[in-house]
Amino acid sequence: VNEAFQVFLPFWTGWGRALAWGFGQKQVGSGDKKRWEARERKVTRDMNWNTAACDVGEFGVTRISLEGRPLTAFDPEELHAAGMVFEPSGSAVEALAQAKAEFENQARQEIGLDRISQLFVHILRPRLGLVYYPLWILRYTYRGRIFQVVVDGYSGEVLYGKAPGSVAFRAAALVGGMAAGAFTAVTLPALI
Repeated sequence: VNEAFQVFLPFWTGWGRALAWGFGQKQVGSGDKKRWEARERKVTRDMNWNTAACDVGEFGVTRISLEGRPLTAFDPEELHAAGMVFEPSGSAVEALAQAKAEFENQARQEIGLDRISQLFVHILRPRLGLVYYPLWILRYTYRGRIFQVVVDGYSGEVLYGKAPGSVAFRAAALVGGMAAGAFTAVTLPALI
């Protein structure tokens, strides 16, 4: 291990309570006995959503789990003393709109109807916050090449990493897979 340091990445985080009513049909039975039954479903539950508030291409972590994580007030001096702090980019208004759209999508999936004729979704008390989440970045060298691993600063779980491997083997596997797919898709149907 050549280097280990802590970073604090900003994540837009949304919370709200979703109330959804769906009217539609559910497929019942199978084969000749398949039919559609009218159904009405209701969903009421607390929802949360988050996404990275800055470019995280180098770290590969676009979402985090905040379940069971204690949230404390933002103290810039304390964070800057503990590690590297990234600033958010993007609009809070856009993030809140994304959160509401995700809440509506989750509610639509939970309704569970095969055919939806009407869907009403209302989000109560939508809130948006900016959470600076701790991550540990470990960089190591293997056979002269540098690799990186991103570790959750709270749970210790590995969230993202690049492992040693042969570039030539990966390229050969890609080309071989494409050739086999092309053969299967083109040649076999022609022979049949």
